[in-house]
Amino acid sequence: MTVASKPARPWWLYVLAAVGLLVVCGCAAFVGLFAIGSNRLAQPITVTYLVAGTAPSVNLTYRNADGGTSQLRDVAIPWSLTFTTTRSAFLYVSAQNTGDGVVTCSIAADDAEVQTSVSNGRFVIATCSGNAP
Repeated sequence: MTVASKPARPWWLYVLAAVGLLVVCGCAAFVGLFAIGSNRLAQPITVTYLVAGTAPSVNLTYRNADGGTSQLRDVAIPWSLTFTTTRSAFLYVSAQNTGDGVVTCSIAADDAEVQTSVSNGRFVIATCSGNAP
């Protein structure tokens, strides 16, 4: 009676197993890094919109703390708004001059300037936008 020996496993099976293990480990590392990054993005940040200048008044459009759009008409300047939002939130403020003069808008996030814009003239618009750092 002869004993049958097991056939040798092909070498490519070991390579396939190693590649599979690397893919699984790589995906787990990516998910872990993504979770760390998303925690940072969820941290609160203080944002300040400022509109100033020599214009008598402005019409304002801005992205509010809830992520919606707010509008105000015939607002005397200087005007400012401070609120808390999350990092990387989109920020936007637009000020249209209702007469002659200079209009300046700026956005600061945690006291760091995001953007500033200046416009001069009748019915000009100063617009600032960007993502919170």
